[in-house]
Amino acid sequence: IDRLDDRFESTLTDLRVQWMPDNLGGKATPTSSSFKKFIESGDQSALETEVRLNETFLKSKKAIQDDFLSSRTNRKGGTTNNVEVQEQYAAIASLVHEYGHTICPGKANESYQSTTGNVNSKFMPFRRQYNLYMRELREKQREIQQLRESFAGQPDGLQLGLEATKELQKEYDAMCISKYSKESVGEFIAEAFVDAILGKNPKPASLEVMKTLDNLYGRGK
Repeated sequence: IDRLDDRFESTLTDLRVQWMPDNLGGKATPTSSSFKKFIESGDQSALETEVRLNETFLKSKKAIQDDFLSSRTNRKGGTTNNVEVQEQYAAIASLVHEYGHTICPGKANESYQSTTGNVNSKFMPFRRQYNLYMRELREKQREIQQLRESFAGQPDGLQLGLEATKELQKEYDAMCISKYSKESVGEFIAEAFVDAILGKNPKPASLEVMKTLDNLYGRGK
């Protein structure tokens, strides 16, 4: 893959591995002083973001493999919790996700807007993409639910409903990047970034996010 630090403008200043709870693969956090400068100036380049990765999932090849199998291939309700990356990239999936946060941080931009009433113009396209993404997913989920409910009260209605919605579920899965991508604009950006860089078959929304990242944060843009 491309050297990410040469391809995008990023606020990443420090990368380390440390102990974290098992429910965290990593985190990207702006320093307090740089976050204050960002809030005061609205200049995202003022941020200095520190990335921490969970050492538990990186301490051995077996730990990496176990994490890959459990968190990135475990299907619940049709979609995976995290992006389905290609297996050869299992060791760097969390790093690429957190790096995505350092390009356009969702939480920092939302805090900036709620604190000042202003917006970072580079953040707004991602918010629009996220809103469209979530609307399309909800519409497809509603379609699935309505078809399933049409079999309610019939003998074997549950099974019949599941069979009838198989194709619609496939359409939903082809749209949905991951469960985590639905959490917030920031997680949508980071998961789409991972999907576009490391995914087996990047989703349309991921490719749109990558195009926007390239346009707004690509080197030399």
